[in-house]
Amino acid sequence: MNAWPFLVSRNQYIDYRTVVAPDFICNAGISSILARTADGDLTEPGNAFIRTIEGSKAGSFTIVFQVVEATEQDINYPGGNAVLKDSFGREIYLIKGFVLKGKHNYRDTEVYQKHIDKSYEYSVESYRQFWQATDYNATISSEAFSLESQEHSKQLRLIGLPSFEIEPQVVSINFNLIVSIAVALLVIIGIILASLNLKIFGLQHKTEHDIVSVYNQNVKTRHIYVKITGKLASNGSDASGRYWIIGKEEANFIVTNDGKSIYKTGTQIIASELIPIVDDKVSASFKEENIPLKKENASKALKKQQDKYKNAAIYISGSLPVNSPDKIKRIIDIKPDQYQTLTISNSNLLISYYPIEQAIIQFKNQVLTGTITLKIIQPKPKF
Repeated sequence: MNAWPFLVSRNQYIDYRTVVAPDFICNAGISSILARTADGDLTEPGNAFIRTIEGSKAGSFTIVFQVVEATEQDINYPGGNAVLKDSFGREIYLIKGFVLKGKHNYRDTEVYQKHIDKSYEYSVESYRQFWQATDYNATISSEAFSLESQEHSKQLRLIGLPSFEIEPQVVSINFNLIVSIAVALLVIIGIILASLNLKIFGLQHKTEHDIVSVYNQNVKTRHIYVKITGKLASNGSDASGRYWIIGKEEANFIVTNDGKSIYKTGTQIIASELIPIVDDKVSASFKEENIPLKKENASKALKKQQDKYKNAAIYISGSLPVNSPDKIKRIIDIKPDQYQTLTISNSNLLISYYPIEQAIIQFKNQVLTGTITLKIIQPKPKF
């Protein structure tokens, strides 16, 4: 069986991205999908993750990977064993593994540590080049190698992650002409209906009304997703896709498509259509809990809550006074196309829908005082 090496990581200046990807994925222009789907906590010894990606331009494929801490040895630092850190002092992870064409699962796939190690050997030189970069670097393509049997090597325990399905994108042909014709038809229909004393509602208003009604009816007992047709307000790029609704603010919704990237409809995403999707197969519970912080390590306090609700998606909100705003500013990662979950205002740290996983990392060694609100949703949604 053939396998293609891949590697996802970051350096001191550039955030996590796909450093190495299979040639057939690079040729399809979708190498970033690996950085989106190869995710997880540090892998315990003897384990590896496996996940199937369906519906991509390169066809269906399966990724097998481990998440480990990057060390000085990975950048060829002589005699170094220290863990690599970014410019904020956070540990850097290496996500290393390989890609198999087609669909595979943990039951019918045999993977050994030597397979992962061999894949990494093909990728490490590319990572060392990436480590020196201060600007965007194109993904390096990899060629296939053979997964040979390893009779004297211990077989890894594969942990299956939910398959990731890429929704097909609709290609618009002569979009301006179609829009013009559609507008003209709507005007004609409106005139006819008006002459019959009938009332017609605009599509967007009807859609917004429907989704608010569906949300209000199901929010306490079900996961609610939404199929959005729309664009990013920041650059006009396509933002259409399936999102999970975290919460509602007036007539708009706080949504995410991966649990980490947060958007607000009407602000970051300008939607022309919102179609609600209720998960009727899984019961869900939503609750809020206030947690006081009394001059304690915020990261440790949040980790206790995460351990308490192991299979929950948790998002944090609140306003906390800070003594050193400049120090706090260094942990704020501004993403112009996303909802700003952390901001500084008048020596206060404003937190809104901030994922607890990111907070635990960002607030490491930060002593904070005040009360935060946890929005706890059980079980975690599926993306």
